[in-house]
Amino acid sequence: VPLSQLASIPKRHPFAFGAGLTCFKTAAADVRTQRVVDQRPGKDLDRKRLLTFAVYGLCYMGAWQYFLYNQIYDRVFPLANEFAVSSMKAKLANPAGALQVAGKVFVDQAFHWPGMALPAFYIVKLSLQGHGPRKALKEYRANWRSDMRLSLSFWVPGLSLAFGVLPQYAQLPFIALLSFCYTAALSFSRGDANKTN
Repeated sequence: VPLSQLASIPKRHPFAFGAGLTCFKTAAADVRTQRVVDQRPGKDLDRKRLLTFAVYGLCYMGAWQYFLYNQIYDRVFPLANEFAVSSMKAKLANPAGALQVAGKVFVDQAFHWPGMALPAFYIVKLSLQGHGPRKALKEYRANWRSDMRLSLSFWVPGLSLAFGVLPQYAQLPFIALLSFCYTAALSFSRGDANKTN
């Protein structure tokens, strides 16, 4: 298969590529954390924990975030994608586009992550452990401050770059790659069944 065909997959099939990449990446980040940080041999990997991250990666980070970033945010912030692919000279002459990029990052971190992304992670995690949403949200509330500190430290600079520089088809794959580090940190701090801070 020619390299040009492989390189064009994200542009030709952005949803399938993004969902598949985030599923693989999220599971791989947890495997790496379990093997390197937790020092578990491959045969002793926590399979429920791995499934938590794979399901969350596919369904939430892949499918839902694709829809959120490429459908909803595009309607709310219509100038941001044009701004992202503009030259530096054009960016400097486009304060409205810059404000829309900042607005995307703000909405994502002020509403999406604390109100949806992190609660969804806890619901998936605890559902796969046999618990209901009430217990999941209780655990999320107990960890909210440290989880949001981690989220803000990764996503404000990362999303600023993604939404402010990259073409739309490349945004979710870039976010997925950056998310590998974020997911490894989340796996380390929240992967174990009984771990809370």
